[in-house]
Amino acid sequence: MHATMPAPARQLVSAEEVDRFRQVVEIHDEQRFRQMLNELLAAKAGNEPDRPSTADERQAILERMRASPASQPVQRWEPTRSQIEQGRILGLQKFNQPHNLPLERYAELAGLSRQHVYKLIKARKLLALKIAGHGVRIPDWQLDPLPASLTRAVMERGPTAGPWELYDWLRLPEERFGDRAPIDIVTPANLEELTVSLLGALGFQA
Repeated sequence: MHATMPAPARQLVSAEEVDRFRQVVEIHDEQRFRQMLNELLAAKAGNEPDRPSTADERQAILERMRASPASQPVQRWEPTRSQIEQGRILGLQKFNQPHNLPLERYAELAGLSRQHVYKLIKARKLLALKIAGHGVRIPDWQLDPLPASLTRAVMERGPTAGPWELYDWLRLPEERFGDRAPIDIVTPANLEELTVSLLGALGFQA
């Protein structure tokens, strides 16, 4: 029997409300920005976590966050050359993991043509990892029907989530899942529950 997964955080801030911030800040990751706003709004609700904030409360918080003194412009963070290089090395290490198959090998094992595999990737029905100059790799768990169904469900219902972000959330062990990865515990009975939980973690409303 599987434990009940935690409910995703309430989405208190709409995409339209996020757009109001673009006049004063540069938003690189809208989903993460919305998630941080939602967490702040939930915290501002005090000791009543199940009480939705009122329209007045939400407006007041948004206005305070939006205020930015002209003498203190938002500074854009830029990684150093060593940080960029370290990121590339770590990315290649993940990319070259044995479970990430070259596209041709995945197509062969799945009994599909390369053209059909490309169509699945383009339609967000197959998770694929890309690094310029290194081709395409496809996680082999998608050869298994249930992990493949979980991956496809999260991709389709979280349309702006990036492939590397999805890759990590699907394969890394989580305490809330008994220190196991979602792809290792998915069953027909908990497929929808896992999908909703992962969407919430990614900042999407299921």
